Amino acid sequence: MKLLPVSYKIINPNINSGSNYRSFNKFTDINDTFEPTFTAYEYSEKVNLSQAQNISGIHCPSCGIRMLSQQDYEKLIERADKIETPQELIELLNDYKRYIPNNMRQILSGTENGEYENLTVYDFFQIHKKEAHKKKRERIHTAKDYLRKYAETLPYDKKEFVLKSLEDIHSYQAYKIYKEKILDIEKNLELDKCTTGKINNIVLRNVASSCYYYDCCFNTSDLKNEGKKISDLNPNEIAKRLIANIFKNSVSQTDYLDKHPSYLDNPNNTILICNSCHENSKEKLMFWRSQNNSHLKDNISLYLGDLAKLMGRGKIENANDYIRYVCDISSIGSNGKIKFDEKEIMRLRKVKTLSSRHEDFAPIEQTKVDIPCACCGSVMLPHSVRINIIEEMKKCETPYDYAQILKKYDKYIGHYGKEPANIFLNIINNNPNIPKDKFLKKFRQKIDKYSAIGTRKALERYMDKRSYYFTHQSPEVVEKFDLINARIRNYINSGEFKNYNYLELYENCLGDIDITENGQKAAYKLLTDLKEVAHINSISKISEYDENDKDEIYSIVFKIFRSNVATADHLVAAVNGGDSSKDNLIGLCKGCNTLVKSKKNIYSWYSQNYNVRTNLRKQLHIIDDMAKAGQLEGYNDWAKKIAQTMYENTYRKYDIREEFD
Repeated sequence: MKLLPVSYKIINPNINSGSNYRSFNKFTDINDTFEPTFTAYEYSEKVNLSQAQNISGIHCPSCGIRMLSQQDYEKLIERADKIETPQELIELLNDYKRYIPNNMRQILSGTENGEYENLTVYDFFQIHKKEAHKKKRERIHTAKDYLRKYAETLPYDKKEFVLKSLEDIHSYQAYKIYKEKILDIEKNLELDKCTTGKINNIVLRNVASSCYYYDCCFNTSDLKNEGKKISDLNPNEIAKRLIANIFKNSVSQTDYLDKHPSYLDNPNNTILICNSCHENSKEKLMFWRSQNNSHLKDNISLYLGDLAKLMGRGKIENANDYIRYVCDISSIGSNGKIKFDEKEIMRLRKVKTLSSRHEDFAPIEQTKVDIPCACCGSVMLPHSVRINIIEEMKKCETPYDYAQILKKYDKYIGHYGKEPANIFLNIINNNPNIPKDKFLKKFRQKIDKYSAIGTRKALERYMDKRSYYFTHQSPEVVEKFDLINARIRNYINSGEFKNYNYLELYENCLGDIDITENGQKAAYKLLTDLKEVAHINSISKISEYDENDKDEIYSIVFKIFRSNVATADHLVAAVNGGDSSKDNLIGLCKGCNTLVKSKKNIYSWYSQNYNVRTNLRKQLHIIDDMAKAGQLEGYNDWAKKIAQTMYENTYRKYDIREEFD
């Protein structure tokens, strides 16, 4: 791969000759021609998205919804065609709820409390149709009220024009008609671009999702044309109709990343995109409008991460250049609003490398049963639930809003996030309306205080072991024990650990000391404790690896949950010869995977962490029960094999093999 410096020559006479791609991208006429002014890469690896299009679960790079393959969509419709009761319909919706577009999630409301138990599929349809129309009507009335207030600021003639135009907008109209009338108002008022953008964000975007949900799912005009009513249909016909209208939006399509003629021949200039966004992108130069989607970068990152994972697992052809191409063109085409730096691109590529190390570990990907971490015992956070949390966090504006997310998903706050979460919630409980800046100051003060106490206790626990070492170990071991203690205490007391940088502490204090020798178990425990303190303290800090465009409180809550994300880890570490099959994988929360297990051999991990004895056994039984109940295909012997591996690698000290015979 090499750099190719090129420069754009703008042909369109309406564009200044000094303009570059960024200014050009504000125009919508794709017939304008130009030559590149940015430094670009020569991309040699070509992507083949036809393979990925056959796989469900990839996030749409525009809206972020998980996309369905055409084959899975057809299977979904076949299943809907057999539905006779609301319970069967609700079960199907819940099984595929991660594929339901965000603006249609309202269909799940009221499905958890059994209120449809004695009703019919027709009743289900009518109840949700009524609720959808109510929400649509409320949104339109709210938008019209905003425009009426705005009209009061205009000269008399323009004010009368706006008010008369609003009278012609009715709540039963489709969004397409509503949008056309609003755009006519804007056009006749001859508003500047800034004001037009503000009105569109407040008025059009606020109405679009509720209108689309109602018009797409509950519009029965086609039946009226046939002289029918929805009540004339059988339950399976109603269910099939509703399911088709919801999930057709999530079917993946291919589209151009950049529709300018100079890019169309580039094989990497393609993307997968959900059908809904595909329909909305037809008239756009790019497949999105960055100024109207503040979470676009997150969605593109999710999309590329999914493809990187599929590349790593060999499910689609490897194309590293594709990741860079999409990042580069997104940065250029958004006028810098979306910017992927080199570190972010490398992190996306690293996903491919990590995914290539082992196969999918099904127990941590399902959501029907809570799986405890084999090390700390916390209920691990499945990735699909993590995505839901992130989506809800995007809507938060105040510290109080974020606190509600912490409360709602409390069971997924693990060992390493529990104390920061408690501090967060205590601050909000005492002052629900606290401003962001004051909240951040108070939160960080309390985290620093907690970290200082944790550091002191870690050193005290270490020194409590000295009498045992003095009695049972050689003078050389005791001497090394004291040397470690002296160096770390001096480092901390001098204030060098005030930023809680664990790596710097290790390099400065223990870089020349071998702690792998026998008799240094206490040193391992001390370092693990200090690593945990440093990790918890980092939750309150914004580092160079955090997104610059994220709200600081968003980053804090994100990291509280991130430490408990479910991960698959090698029981016998790869560096010790462990393979990457499921029979050598266990479920660990991200914190334990990184801070505790890492590359340790089984005996060290087992002997240094007493909770492993209970929590690993608990995980084995839960997964074994799921396998025997038919909930996890291919895991009938998994627990038995893990138990055997533990027995062999702990010098026969951990023997629970009989429990899985």
